[in-house]
Amino acid sequence: MKPKPGQSNMDIFNEYTKIAIEKFGLQEVKQIDLISLRDSISPFINDALNEQELFNYLGIIASRMQEGHTNIEDLDNNYWAGYDFYSGYPSAYSFLIAQEYYYGEAANPNVQTISSSDSYFNIQYGFLPQDNTLGYIRISSFDMTVSEAELEQMMNYLKDAKGIVIDVRGNLGGYINLAARMASYFTQEEIIFGTNHVKNGPDFDDFSASQMKLTPSGSENTFLKKVVVLHDRTTFSSGSLFTIMMYALDNVTTIGQKFGGGTGEIIDGFLSNGWKYNLSTSNLEDAQGNPTDNGIEADIPMVLDETDTDSDALIEQAIVELQ
Repeated sequence: MKPKPGQSNMDIFNEYTKIAIEKFGLQEVKQIDLISLRDSISPFINDALNEQELFNYLGIIASRMQEGHTNIEDLDNNYWAGYDFYSGYPSAYSFLIAQEYYYGEAANPNVQTISSSDSYFNIQYGFLPQDNTLGYIRISSFDMTVSEAELEQMMNYLKDAKGIVIDVRGNLGGYINLAARMASYFTQEEIIFGTNHVKNGPDFDDFSASQMKLTPSGSENTFLKKVVVLHDRTTFSSGSLFTIMMYALDNVTTIGQKFGGGTGEIIDGFLSNGWKYNLSTSNLEDAQGNPTDNGIEADIPMVLDETDTDSDALIEQAIVELQ
């Protein structure tokens, strides 16, 4: 039995900073020295601070780690602090334009939809009205349940397409197994798409490395023709991981912005005063050895022209690439 932890402001501060220093996996990637940050804030911690003031100091540390999954939360008072990974980026996706002119029923009466009872999100697929030889798959989230039969039906429907646009803009993540199952339909060979360096000890350089592999689906509906993946800054977590898997394939071109990251493994827990924390504990590098949590620029960097309200420049560019 461990002794009951202290409840003073300094005890809480030391508890959180010890967890961050020993377990955060991206100090080098984010160019942050958590020990120096702790030492610079420590003189301001005393028992005269009220609860919100103490939370704000811990929030400085959470936000300085600059990682979208890394945050701290006081559930009782609805305090939250973390990193805003998409602030300041121009828009590269408009739901209204995409639906009205490309993906929705008004533009495409034959649009097919996969939905699940446990999610507000869906997957749309069909052929683009601008060129009916080109297919598209719009994945708004991976936070949904999709059966193998539904994936097979979708890929069979699109098998004769000259090329496919896969749009994961605004996809904030969800189930990584669904992202991997989707990507598995676009390769016939097992590929190594990255290396995950996971924090496995308290020291700065305590990591273990493991290769990340994408296994082919083995389906007769495997699609090996040209594919364009659209991503933006709000493509995050499993959305980012799907993008990384896809751009490791030779038949894939990416268009858009740096994705939002969130590609590391995550731990969560509670401090002794009940505050909840989330922390990224690994650094995922892509097949070229590039850290992915800061985002990777697309093959063709693009954002929307906000003065153009009746077309999507990224989809139009994808059509050109596939043609």
